[in-house]
Amino acid sequence: MKRWLMIGLVVVALGGVLAACVTTPEEGILQEEVAPTPQEEPPLTINVSIKIEATLYTWREGEQPYDIYSAIKQKLEEAGFDVVPQESTSYDATLVIDYSENKGSSYSLTRLGPTIAYGTNIKCTLRLNDKIQGLIFEEKIYASTPDESSALYQDAVDDFEDEVYFKYMGDIIAGIFREGSEVSVLILALADEDTNTQCDAVRALGEIGDKRALEPLIQALQDEDAFVREEAAEALGKIGDARAVEPLTQALRDEYNFVTARAAEALGKIGEPAVEPLIQALKDENYWVRLEATEALGVIGDARAVEPLIQALNDEDDWVRHQAVVSLGKIGDARAVEPLIQALNDEDDQVRLEAVRALGQIGDTRAVEPLIQALNDEDDWVRLEAVRALGQIGDTRAVEPLTQALQDENWYVREEAAEVLGKIGDTRAVEALTWALDDTVKNVREAAEEALEKIRGY
Repeated sequence: MKRWLMIGLVVVALGGVLAACVTTPEEGILQEEVAPTPQEEPPLTINVSIKIEATLYTWREGEQPYDIYSAIKQKLEEAGFDVVPQESTSYDATLVIDYSENKGSSYSLTRLGPTIAYGTNIKCTLRLNDKIQGLIFEEKIYASTPDESSALYQDAVDDFEDEVYFKYMGDIIAGIFREGSEVSVLILALADEDTNTQCDAVRALGEIGDKRALEPLIQALQDEDAFVREEAAEALGKIGDARAVEPLTQALRDEYNFVTARAAEALGKIGEPAVEPLIQALKDENYWVRLEATEALGVIGDARAVEPLIQALNDEDDWVRHQAVVSLGKIGDARAVEPLIQALNDEDDQVRLEAVRALGQIGDTRAVEPLIQALNDEDDWVRLEAVRALGQIGDTRAVEPLTQALQDENWYVREEAAEVLGKIGDTRAVEALTWALDDTVKNVREAAEEALEKIRGY
């Protein structure tokens, strides 16, 4: 029924356009004519009766809460439902509404005065129970007073009324009865004039994951509002369809970095089909695009990315090199060991830190001697991670250097060195650990004691 209604509306619209432009025999050119005013379509009737049961609460003493019953009743009736009186015993379905207005954050009403007022947080739970099928729809709607507000209560209500599941409530429930889903209505809501409503619709479509939303969400990547584009990228990642790879790759070049970040995350979730486009993005002139591409490739973990990521270790941007190291560590390919060893000499301490961490994750013994050298790094955190990495590899060549680390100026390094020596379990560490029992820091003394117990077997 709904499909034929939509087709009829399209035909009426096309008829209006064609009628507006006609060719006159006298002039042989297009002339404008005033299109006839179309007759108003009668409301579409749904042969379903609904009883509304509403529970309302407000924290505002002496005030009435928002009239949620009347608002939703109107929406249902406009969608073609028969809303029966509350005392009725004959109906097809029940819409249970639990609506509450709770005290929100405090606001100062004047810049200098002490007067304080409070915003409002709204929570509305909707449950639609069909007499035959049982629960067929459930949704929670949240709204609150915005951070910048001049009308504390009304602004919260306005926020609530813009929520897509409230704004389109009648049509959504109609969609549930006609199609078993609200997807078609949410797709239409993508064209709503309110940005918040659009974003709500995009998020909802991403959570539902229906492939019918794929093309509309791809179109939403071109929306004039950056927040809509951001939500569209995230939703496409949740749906995970390979057809979104090319549009998301284009979105990596969005003018706003937060949109680029969401597009990269989405490509990472889609996985293998996105590898080659992301590899190409490593050559982009924009450092932020390269950065997000390196992160996404690490999430995917495809071996095809290893050599390109190794090349990215030479990127001019510190953050790109840093993320390339992290991604290589996640992939764990042995081809990355020697390049990561070279990265231990990077001028950026964060790159060196992640290189140490990555070598520990890969666990290749070729990294032992370079990691021993990293115990002398000028950065405390690099030295600490070098101790941990040597512990992960577990090679006994690290025992003597780790006993020296028990004298490091940073007690975190000393504590970690004691723990790692206990894990390795080599008796050559006993003397140094015994000296560490007199360390000035309690944590180090306790770590040394536990390590000695492990080595001695008690």
